[in-house]
Amino acid sequence: MIGYAWPGNVRELENELLRAVAMSPKGNSIEVGDLSPRILTPTRIAPTDQVSPVGAPGMPDEVPVGTPSGSGQGDATLRGAISRFERQHIEDVLEKNRGNVSATARALGVSRGALHRKLKDFGLR
Repeated sequence: MIGYAWPGNVRELENELLRAVAMSPKGNSIEVGDLSPRILTPTRIAPTDQVSPVGAPGMPDEVPVGTPSGSGQGDATLRGAISRFERQHIEDVLEKNRGNVSATARALGVSRGALHRKLKDFGLR
């Protein structure tokens, strides 16, 4: 979490922690796997050159929010795996909340609008 730039500041950190608590099994500590994939990508601004490593040689460019890039079943890329996981996780949480989009968005730590975009992108609604 230290390596992430936190462009949304305190609100983004709060949302990420709420999401991680929701993702971790009840009574367990928050683990690395409970964090959003974007948090695990180092984006800290280097103190000397003020350049983010995103897009640097060997680093993939960011995928715009809501883009299910690599969501095909035959896609073995990291983006494809993340997309498949994200879709399945949204489906699971939506099912646990009996299709209630507001409750699902709260559980995922995202806005209703962001969840609606994801549902549309993944063809879930």
